Amino acid sequence: MKTKIFKMKPLNLALILAGIGMSQASHAVDLMAVEGTWTPVGGTPITMWGFAADTGDCATAPTTWGVGPQLTDADLVGGGLAINLRNCLSEPVSIVIPGQPATFTPQTFVDGIGRTRVRAFTHEAPADGGLTTTAYTWPGVKNGNYLYQSGSHPAKQV
Repeated sequence: MKTKIFKMKPLNLALILAGIGMSQASHAVDLMAVEGTWTPVGGTPITMWGFAADTGDCATAPTTWGVGPQLTDADLVGGGLAINLRNCLSEPVSIVIPGQPATFTPQTFVDGIGRTRVRAFTHEAPADGGLTTTAYTWPGVKNGNYLYQSGSHPAKQV
């Protein structure tokens, strides 16, 4: 059987899921949303944020970007993907994977002129300094290549 691999690239907020199968596993992928800097070759450092492997504490979070953890089909739980997200940002954040089946619970707010607006496509990890983790699941993950991104404040975070 061919090994199936996907990788997370925090620089462009992308998780590449390549050819995921339907294997059994007993764990979830632990990620954290962190702020850091990226310096283009010969350029000026740029402050940005992305997803990285969870270190268990915001104080030990990475502050520069590189390639994220390599994940395989062993990260699937009963054919679905589970991610625990620790938020080290100063605002709420969430994760969505466009094209993968999921149950969304949109988060709304009332704007300055009384309209109800969507703030996030699904539940959010609170901006609590990384004290808690928030669980996200995708049952019945479909084979293929997919990107993941923030589902919160898309005009700013995506």
